[in-house]
Amino acid sequence: MQAFVLKKRRELIEIVSEVDDKLSEAFHGGSQILESYLDDAIRGATIARKFDVIRYLPSPIDVSNYALDQNKNGEKVELSGSVDAPFVAKGVIKKGDFITNVNTGEKIQIYSLSKRHDDVIEFVDEAHAGEIVIVLAIVLKSGDTFTDGSVRYTMSSADVPTYSVSKDSGEKFSNGVN
Repeated sequence: MQAFVLKKRRELIEIVSEVDDKLSEAFHGGSQILESYLDDAIRGATIARKFDVIRYLPSPIDVSNYALDQNKNGEKVELSGSVDAPFVAKGVIKKGDFITNVNTGEKIQIYSLSKRHDDVIEFVDEAHAGEIVIVLAIVLKSGDTFTDGSVRYTMSSADVPTYSVSKDSGEKFSNGVN
């Protein structure tokens, strides 16, 4: 595996060096690239939105996710992440589907789904667990959980690190996140 790992590390350094001048100089100058230096370069390029680390993030089936079953006094329930499982802000959501706000009981039809890539909005017919989509015309508040209506699960509060959204993200985006 050592040869494979070294090959992949070199590929990563080549890709990141395309967007980080200091790393590029070290790489093309034949200097040894320390792990901490590579980590800093990846983080800096990610913050500057020049490098995408999505491929390294865990998928919903790689980690344990839990909901609270409101029919059982908030008992903790592990979510499977399977596309066949009830929709609990995981699974698959399709244009035309109805979802239920567990907190209010309101049923809402999904008329439109879209994804944003930089300044381009792409309309899609469905989205899968782990994808971030835009659903228009839904009024919600922090703590709302949506399901397919077959279960009354709520999710615990999301932990959003302070560095993940900045004022530089744009007023409209920041308002949307709020």
